[in-house]
Amino acid sequence: MLTYTGATLLLSNQTTETAATTACGLFTSIGCMRIAKDANNRLDKILAELDSETNDDN
Repeated sequence: MLTYTGATLLLSNQTTETAATTACGLFTSIGCMRIAKDANNRLDKILAELDSETNDDN
C-alpha cells in the first residue's frame, strides 16, 4: 500500500525520491523489528519452559 502511494506521489511530482525511499525503509524496518521481537518472545518462552523442566528434574 505504501509503495503504491509513494509511486503515485513520485509520478505526480508531489514528493522527492529521497522522502519516498526513507518512508519505505522506515516501514520495512518497523516490520522487521516486529518479527524479531516476536521471535525473541517465543525463544524466551521456550527457554523458560526448558528451565522449568530442568528444575523439576532436580
